[in-house]
Amino acid sequence: MGAAITTGEGGILLPFLLRPLAALEWVDRSDLWDATGPRWGYTGPFCWGDGAGLADRFWDEWTTWARVQHVVSSFTRLSLFTDDLLSWPGPRRLIQENVVRSTDLSPEELWQSVEHKVRKNVTRARREGVVVERVEPDEGALVEFLQVYGHTMQRRSAAAEFRYDLPFLVRLMEHLRTASALFLARADGRTVSAEIVLHSPRHAYSFIGGTLEEAFPIRPNDLLKFEIFLWAREQGLADVVLGGGPTPGDGIFRYKRSFAPQGVVPFYAGEMILDQDLYASLVEQRRHHDSALGAAWAPTPGFFPLYRS
Repeated sequence: MGAAITTGEGGILLPFLLRPLAALEWVDRSDLWDATGPRWGYTGPFCWGDGAGLADRFWDEWTTWARVQHVVSSFTRLSLFTDDLLSWPGPRRLIQENVVRSTDLSPEELWQSVEHKVRKNVTRARREGVVVERVEPDEGALVEFLQVYGHTMQRRSAAAEFRYDLPFLVRLMEHLRTASALFLARADGRTVSAEIVLHSPRHAYSFIGGTLEEAFPIRPNDLLKFEIFLWAREQGLADVVLGGGPTPGDGIFRYKRSFAPQGVVPFYAGEMILDQDLYASLVEQRRHHDSALGAAWAPTPGFFPLYRS
């Protein structure tokens, strides 16, 4: 779903998903909802043209609609790019830092702006004969991608929600044909590292990918990433969003930061309680439910909405 307001000169868009609170076993009403942004990526609210001048009207109409629909709270992962973003009227919470690789550089400047170990790894991959290609996302190429991606998800014991199958990827690439790119890194004719990149006219986003563990010594992923930067530059894209890690400052984040030491930016979530009384009531219902089961409820500090912790 999404809330939008537009004029001939601009507008505002807030994508969101409505979740029925009745799906929680301890909620005793069937007419309550909360709103959240899509699981992947950055959600907005996006603003363009003269949309900023519509902010007061947009938020008044959004909150009025939400209260009529018994939407108790709203959570969204805010865009990293403030020039695309409408100001959020509620609290913002720093989730962690993310990494954005600017491509508004010459190839030599881009090469020198990554860490020394990345240059060393890229050089090694090239010396080992690794070749990176952007390929058409047909079924055969996606099967190659899934062999690498599935191996990576298994190695990292990833949750089921991240283990995509072939039909899903085929549909995704068909729907986003003009806004996506599939890259494969091959060694001795075999795909050893792969990545799907999503992009708008201005930004690219490193969506999903992986590397075969046996190929780690030849460093194909470093070369793959660097070739994606060069491709984004050639397409006139301003940057490539690499994201962060599962936990702040972890090894995945540090690996991504090595490609853009100066590209670390804050990543915020926007939080909004739309009905204070219902929100407080849900928190108490959750506490009583857990207590009745003989377990003291210990919500994660800072989790929002609190009743889902």
